[in-house]
Amino acid sequence: MIITTGARRHFRRVAALATVAFIGLGAAAVRADSDAWRHGFATYGALKYPADFSHFDYVNPAAPKGGKVTIGTSGTFNSLNPFIMKGVPAALVGLTYDTLLRPSGDEDFSSYGRLVESLKVAADRSGMRIKLRAEARWHDGKPITAADVVWTFETLTTEGAPIYRYYYKDVTKAEVVGLREVAFSFSLTGVRGKSQLKLENDPEHARLGEIDTD
Repeated sequence: MIITTGARRHFRRVAALATVAFIGLGAAAVRADSDAWRHGFATYGALKYPADFSHFDYVNPAAPKGGKVTIGTSGTFNSLNPFIMKGVPAALVGLTYDTLLRPSGDEDFSSYGRLVESLKVAADRSGMRIKLRAEARWHDGKPITAADVVWTFETLTTEGAPIYRYYYKDVTKAEVVGLREVAFSFSLTGVRGKSQLKLENDPEHARLGEIDTD
């Protein structure tokens, strides 16, 4: 991909790493009512937290704010774009991105909607559908849309680093089914053998031609 010089800075500012987890689509995860909209997904048993929970139990919402954190790492970097082959991306660059789903730290293989308002898995395990939150926005105020998610999937699997083509090989299609809804289709055989699939998300509205890899 190549983005023109003027658009490259904009792309890097608003690019977001968003995780869509199709977690554990085995027999234990898919129940008879799996076609219903849910606020999260539990691979084993039921979700611990209700739809209206405000924070995870291990998070202190009254924790002090501000200050400085210094984290050491080895090596160097020459890129803030982790989606391409060229260059070495900065360590911990993922901390600057938000996600579609947020995994729970006190459950085994459970995730809750972050940018996603709700999701549902087809009863026959042939796909998953997500609904984005209406209030979800990019830093420039533009809404995050289903087109952003689909464009990301298609771009990563055709023009991104080769790992994405392999990683998403069991996801056969991503399509816009509404302004805020995306439907994913996947091969039954492949998904049964996977515990988690992830999707890195970029803004479709920031795309101008192709993305420069330097």
